[in-house]
Amino acid sequence: MMPSYRFTGPTVALACGSTTAHTPVMVSTASGQNDLQNYAAFLNPSSTGAVCVILTNGQSSSGAVTAFPADGTPTSEKTFVLPPLMQFPMVVATPGSAGGFWCSGISNLVGTTTIFVTPCSSQS
Repeated sequence: MMPSYRFTGPTVALACGSTTAHTPVMVSTASGQNDLQNYAAFLNPSSTGAVCVILTNGQSSSGAVTAFPADGTPTSEKTFVLPPLMQFPMVVATPGSAGGFWCSGISNLVGTTTIFVTPCSSQS
């Protein structure tokens, strides 16, 4: 059986450029909710340009991704790449914290690519 998720907070938009990473943004549950947020749904609806995303725990805003990975040069162990033209979000486990997590991204496209991040919790 596939896991199911429920949204626990507002969606955050990040306009990721190719020359500098987006300043880390806190993604957290809606105020007044007491849900443990341990997943997030990521969506890159852009028709061009992949985005490299980095996640850090809710205790620190340090760790912005500084460059898109190149051949043989990995970034941090907490990074992943969102493909362009996503029709459905990709749900990823996030650093579990009642306070949320920090998210930053950088694009391989000249200009900006906007991605959307929504905090989630497991329903199972």
